[in-house]
Amino acid sequence: MQSRSAHKVNALIFLLLIFISALIIAFRIDNVRFEADILSCLPKETKSGIDESIIDEYTKRIDSQIVFLVKDTKDKIKAYNAVKELYNELKNDDMTADILGYSDSDSQKQFNEYIYKNSHAIISNKLRKSLEKDSYDKKVLSSLFSGFAGVSSNEIASDPLLLTRNVIKELSKGNNIRIKDGFLYIKYKDDGYYFLNVTTKSSAFNLKSTKILSTKLTDLVLRLENNYSVTILKRGTLFYSQKASQKSENDISLIGSLSLIGVFSLIFFVFRSVRPVVLALLSVFTGVLSGFASVLLFFDSVNIILLAMALSIIGIVCDYTIYYMSLRLRSQSNQSAFDTIRILKKPLSLAVATDAVAYLIILLSPIEPLKQLSVFCMVTITVSCLFVLTIEPYLCQRVKRREFKNTAIIEKYLSFVSKRKNCLTVLLLIILICALCVPFTSFNNDPKS
Repeated sequence: MQSRSAHKVNALIFLLLIFISALIIAFRIDNVRFEADILSCLPKETKSGIDESIIDEYTKRIDSQIVFLVKDTKDKIKAYNAVKELYNELKNDDMTADILGYSDSDSQKQFNEYIYKNSHAIISNKLRKSLEKDSYDKKVLSSLFSGFAGVSSNEIASDPLLLTRNVIKELSKGNNIRIKDGFLYIKYKDDGYYFLNVTTKSSAFNLKSTKILSTKLTDLVLRLENNYSVTILKRGTLFYSQKASQKSENDISLIGSLSLIGVFSLIFFVFRSVRPVVLALLSVFTGVLSGFASVLLFFDSVNIILLAMALSIIGIVCDYTIYYMSLRLRSQSNQSAFDTIRILKKPLSLAVATDAVAYLIILLSPIEPLKQLSVFCMVTITVSCLFVLTIEPYLCQRVKRREFKNTAIIEKYLSFVSKRKNCLTVLLLIILICALCVPFTSFNNDPKS
């Protein structure tokens, strides 16, 4: 009686834990950001000595930057009209904060005035040495009398030494960037590109804004390419994050569906009963609920890539119910559900402890999403095991003892692996296959792909 009452207390404590987890999710879900952070998958540099706030600010700036290159064509008007329409569309969009790449007449005038006022301060050492030579006046005269120099009387009156002209010439020397039709123009090999640098208002790591803005910009680029027959290149963390989030959503749908259907179909096929399937579902649900609550409790954002990776533990979580149901169905007629769980308590606890320690090691990783994965998996497998130990005995009191059907395949497998020679042969074959496949395996660390 004392043991039964203690078990009832444990069950009530477990239900209270699940209730608290549900409350944490209810109160924290609106304050947590779901993201597809590409840069957060990179380890943080801990030995650089740079303040983390500076690194975070730099990351945010990279995050909000988008670059567009409109390739120039033989029909100059088409390329110019394309970049002009692109600029106007981006300028009028509510999700863009600033656009660099267009310089109107006022901006160019301000730049020239700045160069003129500060020309004495920014002249190069080469120009200073040229000024000290006696031949500098001859260079000025050659420019005045040259028909191609374009020196006006106003420039002679304002800047008789032509310092501003020389400073601009020095700044532009070896530079492939210039102003063309009011836009920044880059010359690369034999091709020319109009350049636009866009800063977004919201973070590219925000899942909702990423999807909206990425779709809008992709559609805009396709429309302009079709209308003007030009090539528009785009780069930015926004597009990488959107691709990662889309791939993660697809992985969650595919892997989640296949895992659930496969695992629970297998359970039903083995036990020929709905009860183990329902118990496994409840075990997974309580574990995932508590694991998700723990992530929301310790982190301010949840990386969607985590959700796809975390689905790998569904099979591990279902194992605890399978262990218990297998032992329960093969138990003696005078053995209660609580007697069965007492037999299974130590080996099941040891199995959970080893799984939890394995994920605990991942917590030492400098990568934030992996830390979230570690916390989620540790809590999920622990709470799922607690569900089996505390709740399932109450739900399995009326389960009748019976023999498993169609166990011939399982018995043949156990007979095969029980022989040491067979196990070593299989292990060597696996090692050999891996060794042969490694030279043909390629690794890609390019985030844009």
